[in-house]
Order: sequence, then C-alpha cells, then structure tokens
Amino acid sequence: MLGTMVNNMGRTVLAFFALVASETIVEFNWIFTCFMECFEVAPANVMTDECQSFAAAIKNKLKDSEHFICGWHKENTIKEI
Repeated sequence: MLGTMVNNMGRTVLAFFALVASETIVEFNWIFTCFMECFEVAPANVMTDECQSFAAAIKNKLKDSEHFICGWHKENTIKEI
C-alpha cells in the first residue's frame, strides 16, 4: 500500500508505505491506526481500487474521509466484463 498526498506547495509527496501479508480488514485497520497515530488528522479523501476490505477499513478508521474508487480501476474493471 502506498499513500501519497499533496503538500502546501501543490506537489505530490509520499505520505506512507505499508507492506502487508494479506489484504484483510484487520490489516487495513492496523495501517489506518498507525497512520492516525502519525498524522493525527484523517485525510479528506481516500482513493482506492475496489477492494471491499479496504473500503470497510476506511469506514471503520477514517470515518470523516470521503472514499472514491480510482477511475483507472473502474475503467479496467468494465473492460474485463
């Protein structure tokens, strides 16, 4: 998992990076708990692929964040159907 953000100068910067053994709700909850311990403020927006575990963890740990599905992932999912 790679997290980027836009700084106050309008530049995209690396915010955090996490390697996990599996993409479970428990793993994502842990990542977001660590994120909140470091940054203390939830991001306004979170963009992900369509992973249901990721979406559930956002609802659990980042309640004030708005969740968006990445357009690239949506488009490629439609192409597969």
